[in-house]
Amino acid sequence: MNLITNENIKILIEENYKHNKNTNVTDLMSNFNLINQMRRTRTLSFDDEITNYYNYSIKELILICDYYNLNERKMKKQDIINSINYFENKSENEFFVKQRKRLWFYMETLKNDKFMKKYIIW
Repeated sequence: MNLITNENIKILIEENYKHNKNTNVTDLMSNFNLINQMRRTRTLSFDDEITNYYNYSIKELILICDYYNLNERKMKKQDIINSINYFENKSENEFFVKQRKRLWFYMETLKNDKFMKKYIIW
């Protein structure tokens, strides 16, 4: 990913201004700052959180392995954690990892709801 420096932004704004004299530099910078703020917020979402699996029980870790279709048989807790971390750190598995974390979040939300928890089997 290329990082944009302030100099590049200035050049972009100047080029845009040449083509369209009605361009407001303040508005362009505000939009740029808003987009950057949204990106920073997105990177802090629950999808991207780093999980500390040492606080999980073996039963919870096995559920994660089952979801990812990882073999956890005859493994110690540390080996299961290593296996999950290895899977989750591979870029080609990013979709599955985010989906699993999102679904786990939804399940936790449903379990904590007074009405819905009676419908969740977990």
